Amino acid sequence: METIETGRIGTLLGLVVIMSFAFVLARLTTLKNFLPRPVQEFFYSYIEFLFLGMFIGKSGLNLVSQRFIRQLDPFLLVGLGWIGLYYGMQFDLKKVKMFSARLYGLAFFQSIFTFLVMVVVFAPVLIFIEPLGERWIPAALFVATIGAISAPLVLNRFLDNLSSLPRPIVDLVQFTSSVDGIVSVTIFGIISIALYPHQAIFPVLGYMGNIFLWFILSCILAIIMAYVFSALLIGRPTNKELFLYIIGILILSSAIAHYLRFSVVFVNFVFGLWLANITWQRETLVKLLAKVETPFYILLLLLAGAYLEFSVGPLFWLIPLYLLLHIAGKAYGLKTAMYIFNPGQSVPLRLGMSLTLQGALAVTLLINAALLCPEYYVGLLVNFLLLSVIINDFVAPLIIRRALRTED
Repeated sequence: METIETGRIGTLLGLVVIMSFAFVLARLTTLKNFLPRPVQEFFYSYIEFLFLGMFIGKSGLNLVSQRFIRQLDPFLLVGLGWIGLYYGMQFDLKKVKMFSARLYGLAFFQSIFTFLVMVVVFAPVLIFIEPLGERWIPAALFVATIGAISAPLVLNRFLDNLSSLPRPIVDLVQFTSSVDGIVSVTIFGIISIALYPHQAIFPVLGYMGNIFLWFILSCILAIIMAYVFSALLIGRPTNKELFLYIIGILILSSAIAHYLRFSVVFVNFVFGLWLANITWQRETLVKLLAKVETPFYILLLLLAGAYLEFSVGPLFWLIPLYLLLHIAGKAYGLKTAMYIFNPGQSVPLRLGMSLTLQGALAVTLLINAALLCPEYYVGLLVNFLLLSVIINDFVAPLIIRRALRTED
């Protein structure tokens, strides 16, 4: 009985510590304008909350126990699902049709180009990393998936402060960064199945055939969730009821996805994508999701920082390679795409370097991977990639300013 009571007190204390730190730091974000410009720009991605989680977790002062953090796995899953759902809800067909096929081709091409560049370079390198063993192929695909991501929300806030940029350039960068995440989220949906050994449904299909089949099943799960949620909206619920419905359906979809070892982010992305095109309440749902997206993301970063046992590891020396390939892939990928798809406007040749910010979506997929497959080699990759993303987001604003040759 004493052990149970002690555990309850520890859980309550841990929750109080995390929420207190979150409240204090959230209030301090209003003081960002008084900080030096490079520090302000780093805070656009809210990475400071990840550091705070590390500080109070096992990697820092150990103010909250790992037992407590493990008990909050459902909160992490719902946070991942929320971001996936919100991202998917952006793509209803009416808005998708507003842009030309050339723009979509440009956005997808530069993302796939970056992905392939990173796979080609990292695959032969990771062969020699002993802890990875025979898993160097999915490891290289995972690294490339994260490296291909841009951060639309963070980049939009950054570009809004560059008032001297021509509007067509801003629109092109914002559109490209908003769409290219689809590539990484989809590839991660496939890789998540490859990272975890799923049972072969039809052995005759072979390894790759069964991965594809499980991927289709993950899409079917998402579509079912979309129709279930859409049925709940028939009675015209209030905003409070909508919020409860969203939480409930996210708990259900995220729990099932995690149990089946699917990517929680991908399943809820497809859920949101399908829901956006079958419900008449899309605008209401998007506004509601947007209102609480930041608090959910902040709490997600806090919990993730405390959850991850951060260490440099044997992949530390690959961080410069990651940064170089990420920046070069975006720069040359967009440059090549401009020649191929010719969107009909003149842009700087180095415009692709403006897509180097990563932020929320990259961190979200890393957290998803850590929860999905808590094996040692995945932990090594997550630590390496997390540190790479943090360093990238610190130097990216300077790169973007120089690439676009502009000043405030």
